[in-house]
Amino acid sequence: MNILITGSNGFIGRNLKFSLLEKNFNIFEFNRNDNLNKLENLIEKSDIIFHLAGENRPKETKLFKVNNIELTNKICSILTKKKKKLKIIFTSTTQIKKNNPYAKSKLECEKILIKYKKQTNNSISILRLPNVYGKWSKPEYNSVVATFCYNIIRNKKIKVHNKKDFVNLYYIDDLLNKFMNIILGKEKKLYPKIDNIDRVRVDYIAKKLREFNVNIKNISLNNLETRVNKNLYSTFISFLTEKLFLLDLKSHKDSRGNFVEFLKSKNFGQISYFSINVKKERGGHYHHSKVEQFLILKGNAKIKYVNLFNKKVIIKKISGKNMKIFRSMPGYVHTIINTGKSELIGIVWANENFNINKPDTYKYYG
Repeated sequence: MNILITGSNGFIGRNLKFSLLEKNFNIFEFNRNDNLNKLENLIEKSDIIFHLAGENRPKETKLFKVNNIELTNKICSILTKKKKKLKIIFTSTTQIKKNNPYAKSKLECEKILIKYKKQTNNSISILRLPNVYGKWSKPEYNSVVATFCYNIIRNKKIKVHNKKDFVNLYYIDDLLNKFMNIILGKEKKLYPKIDNIDRVRVDYIAKKLREFNVNIKNISLNNLETRVNKNLYSTFISFLTEKLFLLDLKSHKDSRGNFVEFLKSKNFGQISYFSINVKKERGGHYHHSKVEQFLILKGNAKIKYVNLFNKKVIIKKISGKNMKIFRSMPGYVHTIINTGKSELIGIVWANENFNINKPDTYKYYG
């Protein structure tokens, strides 16, 4: 199937392009600096048109007419002239009834497409979209989320004019799924219903993005339990500057090996990396409440458990080749002994963050 995307260099168009390429569609692109002869040639070869091109915030108001209304008219004129039957998917706005040049131009485009549909009976889908956000969105252009992400991650001030204002957010991946349903014929209405819209206060968006900005500079995990938090986080991370691609971690090296804290979360606990040198051991302690879960990635180890109450000893052998989890249980002394001929490497999860003032870790001298 040949799919033409007008505005493929824009935020939505770029995401759509890669989404369709992943599914082996053949993609044609028409963008701002392309001439209308190219548009006619591409339409002639296409099965579907995603008409995403248009002005949002031009320097001159007249560009709304040129790049929104006239382009839509041109597409319909070419199709009429060629007597070509295909599906048109057009992105409009939920602000359609507002009295501003952008909304007026989108409404006029809708009228052109509806008139064309009545004359030709071609398939038309018009999606009235709220604030779409996600990777590749442009600050000061696509959405408040993009603007906040860009500025916060660069330690620039943001303006939250009315903290109690709400904004309707629609994540780019949800929009791409909607597009695919239309392609597959699962959505046939002129105005498909837009699902998964999150109504969020502007000050909440600013607060969460500021939290993300603090935590990308340490190993703390963010609360991503809700859909909107997860999507805001993915969007925020897509705005990282190059210097933030890497984060230095603190090593705790001694004669036994190395220990490095990797991730921490108040709800999830803590993940750490550890190594044990040849003929060395770690542990030899017990916990009253803390629980740990270990995985040896490389090397061979003997795990020695001692029941604190009855002094019963249990020995287990573990290898990085086996990929077996072993645990520390409350009330059991546990010791990891490197029995191999090379460094032992592993990871450990604890159900709580390490607190130096309340470590719940007690050396066993039995």
